[in-house]
Amino acid sequence: MIKDNLHGLEIDERCTHIAVFALALAVWTYPSAEGYRQLPNSRIACSGIAPNAKIQDWLNLAGKDQRLREGMERLYELFKEAPILGSLIDPGIAVEDNLLEAHFYELLPLLKKALVTEKKDFEQIEMRIAALGIADAVEILGGLYHLIITNVPYLARGKQSVSLQDFCAKHYKEAKNDLANVFLDRLLKTSEKAGTTALVLPQNWLFLTSYKKLRKRLLKTKCWNIVVKLGTGAFDTISGEVVNVALIAISNTTTTLDYAFTGIDATASRSAYLKADCLLNGELRTVVQYDQSMNQEALVTISKIPIISTTLGQFCSILQGSSTGDEPRFVRYLWEFNSSNNRWKRFLSAPDEGVYSGRNNVWDWSDDCCELSQSSAARIQGLDAIKKRGFFVSGSKRITASIYKGEHYSKVIATVLPFNPLDELAIWAFLESKVFESEVRKLDQKILVTPGVFARVPFDLGYWKEIAAMKYPEGIPEPYSDDPTQWIFHGHPAFCNKPLQVALARLLDYSWPAESDSDIELSIEANNLISSLPLIEIISDDGGIVCIPSVRGEDTATERLRVLLGAAFGDQWSAAKEKDLIASTGSTAKDLDEWLRNDFFEQHCKLFHHRPFIWHIWDGRKRDGFHALVNYHKLAEGEGKGRKLLESLTYSYLGEWIARQKDGLKRGEDGAEARLIAAEELQKRLISILEGEPPFDIFVRWKPIEKQPLGWEPDINDGVRLNIRPFMASDIPGGRRGAGVLRWKPNISWTKDRGKEPPRPLEQFPWFWKDGNFVGDRVNDVHITNEEKRRARKEVRGSGSED
Repeated sequence: MIKDNLHGLEIDERCTHIAVFALALAVWTYPSAEGYRQLPNSRIACSGIAPNAKIQDWLNLAGKDQRLREGMERLYELFKEAPILGSLIDPGIAVEDNLLEAHFYELLPLLKKALVTEKKDFEQIEMRIAALGIADAVEILGGLYHLIITNVPYLARGKQSVSLQDFCAKHYKEAKNDLANVFLDRLLKTSEKAGTTALVLPQNWLFLTSYKKLRKRLLKTKCWNIVVKLGTGAFDTISGEVVNVALIAISNTTTTLDYAFTGIDATASRSAYLKADCLLNGELRTVVQYDQSMNQEALVTISKIPIISTTLGQFCSILQGSSTGDEPRFVRYLWEFNSSNNRWKRFLSAPDEGVYSGRNNVWDWSDDCCELSQSSAARIQGLDAIKKRGFFVSGSKRITASIYKGEHYSKVIATVLPFNPLDELAIWAFLESKVFESEVRKLDQKILVTPGVFARVPFDLGYWKEIAAMKYPEGIPEPYSDDPTQWIFHGHPAFCNKPLQVALARLLDYSWPAESDSDIELSIEANNLISSLPLIEIISDDGGIVCIPSVRGEDTATERLRVLLGAAFGDQWSAAKEKDLIASTGSTAKDLDEWLRNDFFEQHCKLFHHRPFIWHIWDGRKRDGFHALVNYHKLAEGEGKGRKLLESLTYSYLGEWIARQKDGLKRGEDGAEARLIAAEELQKRLISILEGEPPFDIFVRWKPIEKQPLGWEPDINDGVRLNIRPFMASDIPGGRRGAGVLRWKPNISWTKDRGKEPPRPLEQFPWFWKDGNFVGDRVNDVHITNEEKRRARKEVRGSGSED
C-alpha cells in the first residue's frame, strides 16, 4: 500500500521530513503491524530542491543522442526553478510539446543517474540524499493518479514573484490569477482516466469573471462530483473573513447532458466543527452540470439556477461610485470639520443595516474643477447620479442598502436609480430585504460586487409591489437618524443612542451638519428636534475649553454637563437617570465626574472611528489632576486662533492650576507637590507642541517643506490623524511615556499609506526620494525641524514664489 499507492510532495524540505516521520510512526503503531519495524521506500519527496550539477554534466549523460540531450536540457532548465515552482513542475510539459525531444520516461533513468552523481564529493551524504529525493519527486510529478487530495496553497497573482507569474501565464493562462487555481488545473492533468481530484479552494473562482473560461472548460470536459461551500471559519487556525473556501471534487471523465453533481452549503455554520457536522448531516442538493456551463457567466452554484424573466437592471440604472486613489488625503469623517467648512462635500460609504446609514464621510470636493477631480490616480465616476433620487447598495462584504438623496458616493457602493417613480417603493422593499442579498450571493461571492451583478439579479416587480404596499403604506421613509456619526443626525441628546457623548459635544459647542445645512433633507420629526435645540445651546461653552476640575473660577465639567442634560431631558432628568446613562455606555463609574475622567475619551475615540473632535488633555493623575476637554475645531482654527487657544490652555488655565498647587505646597496641602510636578510636566509638553520641534511637529506628506506647519499652526483640512500627532508624542527624553498628553491613546498609525505619489521635486518633497531616486512611497512618519522649514520658506520668498 505505502510503496505502491501512497504518494506525497512538499516544497519545503523540513515538511517533507515531518511527513515521512509521521507516516513511519503511523505504520509502526498500526494495530495490525505485528511488530513490523522496517518501512519500504516511501513515495514522499521534496519538490523544492534545484539540481547543483553543471548543465554540461547532464548533457554528457545523454551521449550523442540529440533527442535525449535536448530533453535533458529542458528538464534542467525547468528544475532550476524548483524552489519557486515546487509541485507545479511537470516533466511532461517540459518535453511533450516537441516530438524531437525525448519523452520524460525515457529521460528518467538518465535523470536519476545525473542527480546521484551531481556531487562527486560523496562525503557530503546529505547532498546525495537530496539528489535522490529530487529523482523521486520527478517520478511522482510525472505520474498519473486515481485520487488526489490536498489543500492547495493560496496566493493571488499580485503577490507572486515575477518568475512565478510568468510560469503561470505561460502554462495555466485561464487559472493564473491565483496559485490555488493553477494547482487545480495542474492536478487535474495528473489524474488518471476516471481519476478524481478533491481540493479545498477559495470560493471566488466559482463566480469571478476572470475564471469564466476555466469554469466553462472544466464544466464541459470533466465530471464534477461535489461542491461544498464551506465559507469562512473552515479552519480552526484561521479567523476572520480572509479565507472563504469551498471543497470541490472533480473526476477526469466526460459528462452527459443529464448528469448532476451534489452540493452542500455550509457557509451559515460559524465554526469548523459545525461545518464538519453539516457535511455529514446537511441537506444534499443536486445540480445539472450542463445547466451550469450554459448560464451567461458559467457561474457554479449549488442552488437551482432561476429562469430569469425580468432582472433588476430592467427597471433602473445602476452606477458605481468614485475612487480617490488616496483616501487618507481626500476623505475625512464629517466630524473632523465644523458645519461652515464648504470645501468638503458629503460622500456616501457602505451603509450599515438601517434605512439611513453610510452617511459619515466627506471628501475634498470644493467644486467640479478641484484637485481631486484632476488627479490621475483617482477614478471619478457615477456623477450622473448626483442630485437625483433613488437608493444605494454596498457590494462590500455585506450587501446592504440605504436611501439615496443625490450625494457623491464611494466606489464600494452603487446607486440604484429607478426609471419609473411608481416602481421606487417596490425596488426599495426588494433592496432592503434579505432576499436581495441572497440572490446577489448566488451570482457573485467576491468582496466587491460590481453594478453589472446587481443588474442581473432576478426581480419580480409585481410581487415586491405587494410586499412594499404592506410594509410601507406611507411610502419611502423620510430621513431620520439617532446615530451621531451620521450627517442627518438631529443633534438632540435626549433622542439618540449616545446621549452622554452628544451632550458633552454640545457643551463644547459642537453641532451637527443637519442643524445648519438646508440642503440636507430631514423628516418632520428631525426638524422638530432641531427646533428645540436653542434651549440647550445657551448652556454651551463657545470658548472651546471645559476643565473637569474647577479652574479660573469656572464650574466643573460635571456641574455644567448636568445642567445641559437637565435642559435636554426636562422632567425625565434625575440622579437615577444619570446613573442609567453612565451604565448604558458600559462604564462602571459611580458618577459623571468619574466617567468624564476615566471613560469618556476612550469611548469617544471608538465611537468616532479614532478621529476624536473632543480632546481630553491631562497630566497623568486620574483622581486629582488637571483634566481639560478641548474642542478640536477651535484648537485647529485658522488665522492663529487655534494657537491662541492652545496658549490659553497652556499658560492661563494650566498656569492658574500650577499657581494653585504652588500655593498649596506652601501651605503643606496633602498631594500638592505631586500635582505640581505632574502639571509642570504637562505644561512643558504643551509648550513643546506650541514650538513644534520633533517629535512634537506636524507633518503633511502632500505639502512641500515651505508649507509644512511651523509650530502649532495646524490646517484643519489636513484632518485629525495628522494634527493630533504632537499630542500623542511620548518619546521626549525624561518625559512621561504613554499616550502623550491625551487621556487615552487613539488607534492612529502614521505608517506608509497605500499607493504611490506622482513625481514631485526633491527640493520640496525629499521624503519621496531615496538615494537620489524618486520612490514615491506615501510615508507619514517624517519629522522636520523648524530650521529646515524656515530655510525653505526663506528660499521660496527669495525666488519670488508665493509663501
